[in-house]
Amino acid sequence: MFAPYAGNPTNLIPVPLCRPRLLLVTDSPERRRRLLGRIDLSRFEVTCADSLMQLRHRLRRPYDAVLMDVSSGQLLPMLNAVRNSEANFRTSLLVESSARDGDPSLAGVLPTYRAMPCTYDDMMRLVARPADPPSLTRLQRGVL
Repeated sequence: MFAPYAGNPTNLIPVPLCRPRLLLVTDSPERRRRLLGRIDLSRFEVTCADSLMQLRHRLRRPYDAVLMDVSSGQLLPMLNAVRNSEANFRTSLLVESSARDGDPSLAGVLPTYRAMPCTYDDMMRLVARPADPPSLTRLQRGVL
């Protein structure tokens, strides 16, 4: 769909038909509120999953990015669910990891699942970065 550019009605610019979809995966209402409070909800369609069962149900639909902040005990099953999802096995996966940096049991886990360890600030910078020029294809734009 195209809309006329205000300065010159003959130049058309693309109008997005939908907002990027984000899936927030948390196992704590406090973490969910913290993430939701930092996302511009007018720019994104946001869905939340609070348990592994909810996550599996939500993963039937494709997302542009998955933001995950879960306890160490829930991390592996949830990473596995995302990467085994047919609709999301290539989706960008950002994992809040500042609290888990010293956990030796998780060494090598995030690279195995192609997940990017992030702080909350890193997550928000990656998600909220300006849109790429419409002339670039999805592959040219990169991960997000």
